[in-house]
Amino acid sequence: MLVPNWSLMNVSLTIPDDAIGGEWQDLARRSLVTSGHNAPELMIPALKVYPDAILATVHDSEGLQLALPLECRRNPFAVHASVSTPVSFYGLPHLGPYTAVPAMMALLRRLNRPVLLHSVPMDGAVWDVLAGSTPQVRILDSWERAVLRPDGGFASWFEANFDRKRRKEYRRLQARLAETGKLETLSFHHSDDVAAWTAEFLDLEAMGWKGRRGTALKSDPRVAAALVEGLAGLAAAGKLRFWKVVLDGQPIAMLFAIVEGQQAWLGKIAHDETLNRFSPGVQVILHATEQLFAEGIVQADSCAVPDHPMINHQWRGRLRVADVMIAAPTVSALSFTTTVQAERLRRRLRSIAKSTYHRLTGRHR
Repeated sequence: MLVPNWSLMNVSLTIPDDAIGGEWQDLARRSLVTSGHNAPELMIPALKVYPDAILATVHDSEGLQLALPLECRRNPFAVHASVSTPVSFYGLPHLGPYTAVPAMMALLRRLNRPVLLHSVPMDGAVWDVLAGSTPQVRILDSWERAVLRPDGGFASWFEANFDRKRRKEYRRLQARLAETGKLETLSFHHSDDVAAWTAEFLDLEAMGWKGRRGTALKSDPRVAAALVEGLAGLAAAGKLRFWKVVLDGQPIAMLFAIVEGQQAWLGKIAHDETLNRFSPGVQVILHATEQLFAEGIVQADSCAVPDHPMINHQWRGRLRVADVMIAAPTVSALSFTTTVQAERLRRRLRSIAKSTYHRLTGRHR
């Protein structure tokens, strides 16, 4: 068997179209690792919103072997960074299972500048690919986030995961909420109208603090349209999971997720803040958790920020991830080190600015 050679691979930096979309979906089905939020059904509509974003692809004689959404920015030095959007942030490329290292090597050499990948799990196949592709690898930040690794049944998990006081409180809140009207927990079915579910979600999110602050998805019609198209694509591919808690026919909490194989990644969550005393966000998480157990999911990634005050108390497993900068050996060591240091300084200054803003405004998040 011939060993794949990076120098024989063709690297392209393009705007994704329907043709590459089909190839990308095929690569996603056979990828070395599933890439969650980088699902082509979600990312192709999202990339239309960001004119500076591109899709990096690597082909060999057998077809597409790498796909990774990127954007060029300065930190102040030029870098390529994995694309982050309001609904996706993962820096995991889709990689052909037998050509991963040479395909990554081909991409890095073609770009010939540092590449910043967001939120890469520090364990597993992709981390090994990065280490095998180049000696120039630096961790910028690392943290843990909540994951669910179902084992057994939901009922036994619920009993073991929460102490008696917490279990009693959750049951009490659900019972009190049910006293105010007809309470239902619903799961999206492939025969349901995904556009209607998405519209309900966008409206619910816009009712809360994100709507008041202008950061709700619905605040930008282009972003909202990309989500509508993306979730429709995921639903058509069988990758969408959607859950909601409904009171008297009106959704009071909603959550969606992406599922590939036996893995899941949570998307956005929204809830009615006027009912915070009943913890509707927790209730939809518990409903989703029960459904993930029933489906036989092996791991569900919360995709939450570090130390999230809600999901960290629900899902006790942890996944270590990192923002990592890499570069081909053709990038000088001095240039690479300078770029890494500049990015670390930018992050420190941004953190100081955010802390100052929160202190002055009284906002904690």
